[in-house]
Amino acid sequence: MAVWQFELQAFPANLAEIGGVPAIHLTPKMREQASLAFSLEQRRGLVRALDDLLPRHQAWSTGVMVWGNTRATDVQLYVDDDGSAELHVRIDARSFGTELVEALCDIVRDLDLAFVTEDGAVLMPRSETVLRALASSKAHRFSEDPEGIFDEAARQIYRPA
Repeated sequence: MAVWQFELQAFPANLAEIGGVPAIHLTPKMREQASLAFSLEQRRGLVRALDDLLPRHQAWSTGVMVWGNTRATDVQLYVDDDGSAELHVRIDARSFGTELVEALCDIVRDLDLAFVTEDGAVLMPRSETVLRALASSKAHRFSEDPEGIFDEAARQIYRPA
């Protein structure tokens, strides 16, 4: 993943709650324990929807499908032999369209999924929610001020003891 990419993982919406209350954050352990289970019909519909949205590219493995540009905005679908799956979305914070974000949210919402950011924040698949999170992401900060991000990283690494 490039520093300018805002990464989201699709997650079962019904598991994005704790004790029946919608979660705002999921731990890495919680995220690892859930995988997606699409019916054949759902998976075909997902593939059709993504084919309509972004160009499909040859993937490096038979269990992976890739749409878009892996150096910009892309969607990756991983399917294991047992039928479990992972769906990852990376949005290029340097140049993205709200229509694309809306379409991705529609696809995810139609599958009763939510998004989880790389740091565990749960995002319901609504374009305004995703765009707000993207606007406050490190990827967006990098796209606006790359030197500032590197300066921030250097300060964190070289803090005096």
